[in-house]
Amino acid sequence: MPYSQAFALGGFGYNNNRFAISADGNNQADNNDEARWPRADPDDWAATPFGLALIALEGQCGNLVHYSYNNFIESPIHSSDINQMKKSVDGSIGFWNYDQSVFMDVTHELNKARTHLANEMAKSTAADPLYFLHAGPAEFFYQAVKEAVDGGHANALNYVYIISHSGYNDDHLRRYSHHTMDDARAYAKGNMNYIRIADQNSGLKSSYSSYYWMRDHNDKSIKFIYDRMQAHPGNVADPSDAGLIWYLFKNDQYASVSKVKNAFGSNIPKCQLSEKPQPPVEPSHAVPGHIQAEKFASQKGIKTEATSDTGGGFNVGYIENGDTAQYKVDVKEAGRYLFKFRVASATNGGAMAIKSNNATLASLNVSGSGGWQNWQTIEQEVTLAKGVQTLSLDFTGGSGYLFNLNWLSAELLESNTGTAYKTHAIPGLIQAEDYDNGGEGVGYSDSNTSNLGGQYRNDGVDIGDAADIGGGQFVGWVEVGEWLQYTISNITQGNYDVNLRLAAAGTSDKSVSLNIDGNALGSVNFKATDGWQNWQTQTLKNVYISGESNQQLRVHMETGALNLNWIEFVPVSNVSVDQCNNTQQCRNEFGSQATDCLNSQSATSICMCGTSQCL
Repeated sequence: MPYSQAFALGGFGYNNNRFAISADGNNQADNNDEARWPRADPDDWAATPFGLALIALEGQCGNLVHYSYNNFIESPIHSSDINQMKKSVDGSIGFWNYDQSVFMDVTHELNKARTHLANEMAKSTAADPLYFLHAGPAEFFYQAVKEAVDGGHANALNYVYIISHSGYNDDHLRRYSHHTMDDARAYAKGNMNYIRIADQNSGLKSSYSSYYWMRDHNDKSIKFIYDRMQAHPGNVADPSDAGLIWYLFKNDQYASVSKVKNAFGSNIPKCQLSEKPQPPVEPSHAVPGHIQAEKFASQKGIKTEATSDTGGGFNVGYIENGDTAQYKVDVKEAGRYLFKFRVASATNGGAMAIKSNNATLASLNVSGSGGWQNWQTIEQEVTLAKGVQTLSLDFTGGSGYLFNLNWLSAELLESNTGTAYKTHAIPGLIQAEDYDNGGEGVGYSDSNTSNLGGQYRNDGVDIGDAADIGGGQFVGWVEVGEWLQYTISNITQGNYDVNLRLAAAGTSDKSVSLNIDGNALGSVNFKATDGWQNWQTQTLKNVYISGESNQQLRVHMETGALNLNWIEFVPVSNVSVDQCNNTQQCRNEFGSQATDCLNSQSATSICMCGTSQCL
């Protein structure tokens, strides 16, 4: 729930990301009876070049992906009155070399501008979020959100961060049928992140004399900003909405004339659009370690807000039944961990399940604390596997808001590296049921705590009898996100074809991925085989594997409902078919392995003399 009165500084986590701006500034009178004021606040006439100068100063021109203006929906185009916003935009493009294609006059190009913003929102991911600076009524933004959601991109809005500063902008309706910011966020199913910082109408608004340093500056582009200030009919220097941009870059809600004077310096550099900054790589959090709750990789339903807890910053709030938060983590050592969660609730609280790659590890209750900012720390032991994984918190409870979460931390209590169940080598064949010892989170990850097939081993992996050539057992009853780990005692360096013996009912798409010590080998994608015991061999071709000892092979189930019998690593032969048909060539190429094969099968078996099995 909201923490009123004050917001912690921080730029809402901005870190060299894409951002979009939409402003009003309409000067052509809108005389419709439903319009409370015929014209927009003229502060945007000066705030536009002022803010664009700040962007150029920070070298962030390439990250400005959308700038719409004159965004009073249903207001007339500029015909008799001066289009003041266009003058400000065109002058800024000329002085600082902006990409003209990102600027759109809503009164002339509503459909184009709306679709352009919707497309930028639809691109958003955890690694490439979009920040939206809200500097006008919400109807235009609502229409863009609606287009994105109706186009099937609601999930992308999880990575849109709205920065507002004005109740007027959030709530003002130019027509009775228009929509507020709350309406836009509701249409997005609560997916968007939102913060309203301090009202910027006081920080940069001042007398002209306060800006004489701009008037007298040697840089003509800075003088241009002063000229645009003079267009204000109220005889006041008012670039107040530029405070949103100041906050985005400086983590400071309280822009002032003296601060920006120091920042502007001797000149404003031109934009170097060929050097557009790249979005940051999605980070992973080290475990053991401390994770701020708002630093999620993805989420559903939750929002962020400022916190009054020790250390300030932001907390995750507005948590309801069915919401989730996911964190990409890099677990340095497999073992038992003590997780701590910093929580607060003005209601009866709720519960959360802790999952890794969709497998539930533990659940714990969150009790009420008497207030949304009355913080308490709760604990839960969890067993984690080594490596990069997605840690998910799934929230449950009654109706309404449940609790807030400020941070979580993990402390290693006991290391558990596990041991090999059987000796494995590459090249060679590995039976799926011979995964490592160590249990859940170490030798395997399985959604069940018992063996549903009841065969071979007594732990959480589901094992049944295989009606395949050679008999034996298979691992089945698979759910998405589960994995199996095998310690490989010796690996011979080289290129391999990796064969997986698989079966699945139906004809849907299936996928299994493999890695060794976290280094991806690739994925096997296949169609289900139309039967749980209708076995087929699927191959990952020509994979290079470095020669090492005691490395961990991990097999990840990217889809559920499939059976796995075995995995085989076959050296890729560099001999021809004719050479493979020759007994001596096979022996020369594969040594004793070929001898074993040739003793049990005719040497005319085409190019199969190098496998560990004669097929």
